Amino acid sequence: MQNHTGEHILSGILHNEYESENVGFHLSDNTVTLDTSRYLTEAELLELEFKANRAVYANLEIRAEYLPDEELERLEYRSKKEIEGAVRIVTIGDIDKCACCAPHVHHTGEVGLIKITKAIKWKEGTRIWFLCGSRALEYVQTVFKNADEVARLTSEAPDKIADGVKRFNETIQSLKADLFQAQSGLMEEKIRNISDIKSDVILFESISNSKIQRNAVNALVERFDGVCGVFSTEDNTSYQYIIGSKNRDCREVGRFLNEKLGAKGGGKPEMIQGSVAASREAIIGALKETLDI
Repeated sequence: MQNHTGEHILSGILHNEYESENVGFHLSDNTVTLDTSRYLTEAELLELEFKANRAVYANLEIRAEYLPDEELERLEYRSKKEIEGAVRIVTIGDIDKCACCAPHVHHTGEVGLIKITKAIKWKEGTRIWFLCGSRALEYVQTVFKNADEVARLTSEAPDKIADGVKRFNETIQSLKADLFQAQSGLMEEKIRNISDIKSDVILFESISNSKIQRNAVNALVERFDGVCGVFSTEDNTSYQYIIGSKNRDCREVGRFLNEKLGAKGGGKPEMIQGSVAASREAIIGALKETLDI
C-alpha cells in the first residue's frame, strides 16, 4: 500500500505539473517502476522526488469512494482506459484524483518516504525505479552503510566519497600507465633476445593489456618470416591469443586450434585472435603438429 500510494503521488504530480502521464506501472516484491510519457531531466527527477515527499509530509487525507454517474461526468480524473460500471475514485488532496481499485494507506504520511533509486530513458519518456516506506528505508540504510564503508576506505567523509573515489581512480590509472610501460619494455627485451634462426615463434606471457600483446605480435612478425603468436593468461588454464604472419594464412592455424583444442576465434589471413581453454603444455603440443616451435 505504501508503494502503490507513492505511485499515485508521483503520477499525480507528473500529470499536474510536468504534462507527463503514467503510461506503465509495475509493482512486485522487490521492484517498483513507473514509465512516463515524456523524458524527464535529472533536475526534474530531483524536483519530482522533493515534491512527492513534501506531499508525504503534508499528511493529506486519502479518500476512496464510488461517485454517482452524474458527478463522474463532471469530474476530471486520471484513468488509463474507459471504465464501464461503478468507478472507484481515489483522491489525494489536490495532488491526485484517479480511478483505482487497489488498496491505499489512509493518509500520505503513512507512505513514510518516497525515494527514486534509478531512472533511464525509455521509449519517448523515462522509466523510474522508486521505493516507498519500509522498502525505501531498507534501501537508504543499505546505501548509507556502503557509503560509510567507502568513506572509511577512501579516508573521506560520507558526503565526500566521490572525491575519494576520484583520487583512487587517478592513482589506478597512473599505476596502469606504469605497468603498461614496464610490460612493454619487458616484451621488447624478450623479443630482442630470441634467436634469429627461428622461423615460427610462440610466446606465453601474463599481459594485462591487449595492446601490449598486439604490439608484441607485430614486432615478431616484422622480425620473423613464419607464424608468430603471443598467448596471454592470468590463471594458466585459459589463454587469449593473437597470431600473425606475413607469409602464411593465420586462419589455417586458427582452424587447427579450433579442431584440436576447441579454441574460439578468427580474423584475417595476416592476423587472428581468440581464446582457448587449455594448458600451456597442451597448446604447445598441438602447435608442434603444424608449426616449427
